[in-house]
Amino acid sequence: MPAKPRPHSGGEGADSPQTPRPRPSARSIRSGHDDLGVEVQGGRVGNERSLTMPTAESGGRPIGTPTTPQPGDDGSVRRSLELESETAILLADRGYRVHLNPSKSEVAEARLATGDSGNPLKNPDYLIEGRVFDCYAPTEPAKNVRGIHWEVKNKVVTKRQTQRVVVNLADWAGDMVALRKQFADWPIEGLKELKAITPAGDLVQIDLPSSPTESVRRGD
Repeated sequence: MPAKPRPHSGGEGADSPQTPRPRPSARSIRSGHDDLGVEVQGGRVGNERSLTMPTAESGGRPIGTPTTPQPGDDGSVRRSLELESETAILLADRGYRVHLNPSKSEVAEARLATGDSGNPLKNPDYLIEGRVFDCYAPTEPAKNVRGIHWEVKNKVVTKRQTQRVVVNLADWAGDMVALRKQFADWPIEGLKELKAITPAGDLVQIDLPSSPTESVRRGD
């Protein structure tokens, strides 16, 4: 996401997109995560990472306030911010507890509780089930998978904004198989979790390999 202006003071409904259609219950979504034959799992058997799971019923709404565009923002920035809000709405609708634009103190408390790390001066987009996440939404349909991988790495390694990312691919026309392979072949140090919203609107988990540090630590 681009640098954040102050969230709109009118509350979460001020600039929120239209609520998505009703989705399956949180229980059925959790079952999908547990079933390794369903796309939403996407992780290997024995994956040590603890994936973030929905704990509420479907049909929820995010709390907090959406990021609003500023005068002079171009169409790409405006669309990116729109997708950021749509991501929060979709996740909440599917049973995740989502807090848009948490304060720095709320982010610090979440990191302390979960063991995640990050730059305390940054402003991540969400708390999802009490964990710090940031959103990346490519607005170029032809964005290559290396470019998407670079954007995620930039958030995690360079900016240290988060260790968990949601990629909204609503505007993307690329190949999901190639995207999965990019993240499998090129581990990102410190990236704990990567969720994606596919162009078809499905929520999937992107499998992550062990980072080089983790492999050394385990003696792989």
